[in-house]
Amino acid sequence: MKFDVSVNNWIWMHGSSTIGAPGNYGTLGVAAVTNTPGSRLNYSHWKDLAGNLWLMGGKTPNGFYNDMWKFDVNTLMWTWVNGNSNLNTAANYFSNCSSAITDMPGGRGENRYCWTDACGRFWMYGGTNVSYATFYNDLWQYDPTLNLWKRINGSANSNQPGNYGSIGVAAATNIPSSRWGGNASIDLQGALWLFGGSENWSTFKNDLWRFVPDSNCGGCYNIAQAPIVNLQSSDTIFCEKQCIDFTDLSTNNPISWQWNFAGASPSTSTDQNPAGICYNSYGSFDVTLIACNSAGCDTLILPGFINEYQIPAPTIIQSGDTLISSTAVSYQWYSVDSGLIIGATNYNYIPTYAGSFYVIVTDTNGCEGASNTIFITGINNHLFNSLAITIVPNPFHNEVTLSFNYSLHINKTTTIEIKIP
Repeated sequence: MKFDVSVNNWIWMHGSSTIGAPGNYGTLGVAAVTNTPGSRLNYSHWKDLAGNLWLMGGKTPNGFYNDMWKFDVNTLMWTWVNGNSNLNTAANYFSNCSSAITDMPGGRGENRYCWTDACGRFWMYGGTNVSYATFYNDLWQYDPTLNLWKRINGSANSNQPGNYGSIGVAAATNIPSSRWGGNASIDLQGALWLFGGSENWSTFKNDLWRFVPDSNCGGCYNIAQAPIVNLQSSDTIFCEKQCIDFTDLSTNNPISWQWNFAGASPSTSTDQNPAGICYNSYGSFDVTLIACNSAGCDTLILPGFINEYQIPAPTIIQSGDTLISSTAVSYQWYSVDSGLIIGATNYNYIPTYAGSFYVIVTDTNGCEGASNTIFITGINNHLFNSLAITIVPNPFHNEVTLSFNYSLHINKTTTIEIKIP
């Protein structure tokens, strides 16, 4: 049966509507319209990387199967690919991690612990046989490309007790007991998970197990990985309202992104590398990135990643002949007429000529800001760069001339003459 989610209806795709319909095996390895598995229940099942459906084993009123079938979703045909068409076939294997064309699990049902790894190989654990009196704890792997079974772990004997070891601690001697039923799942790292089941018909388990396949014994070398999120921005600390760009540095090839920019405009983006994210208010802001691919998602939250500081607005006052700036970390005084004043790097400055002056300061955040401009119209006498008095003639009798030479500007000298009769 197929359930079409677009129309919310079931569709009968293949097989008989008759209860207990027999199977038709056809030729091993050859697909045919007339091929079909026999009626059964409680079997292992998988989906391969191409989307085709597979099943193995299961129970009938007369016994247990170990046959492997493939259903091609495009041609809608079954192929008998492995195992025996007879019931209650015994398992055949030599040792764990060995693989031979003759190796295969025995007939079984309730083998519901089944996984498909990232390499497209099928895994199966346990099950039951012989009127539900025999239970297994063997772990098998089937390679659909090679059409080979391999026993990975567990015992060749039935009805085995488990060995728990210490909870949360992996050990080579740890193993679940022989069991049937239960549930299974595989994680993003390719580890197999097994939960519950029954060791017989009267006791039921709630133990959770994790098995990490050895890379030398069936482990998948091409395990799909969810992204590991990382990011950078064109700036993280700035001193005025501006727009910045962000770059995704996530690994494992994400295919979708969700950005959240607190305090910014726009505040969200689904671009891989958002540009022109504008911060129009001062403060400290979080940045969040969620990156996803087919294997899963990862989230990175960076509290206070963006810090936008307000530029300082210093003020200057005049006290007598001295200009004084408000407090900052560093100072540089300027003349409106001539620009930077060399050496004027204190919080105060004494002008040596009339003009307009301002100061640029740096605050504790490294931000610079310019002050108001203040105009100086006159200079006190003690600001004279030089003052020279000349008496002519000297000595004198009836008349004398006094000459005062002074400078209010570095490049300008003024002379005043006074004659005394």
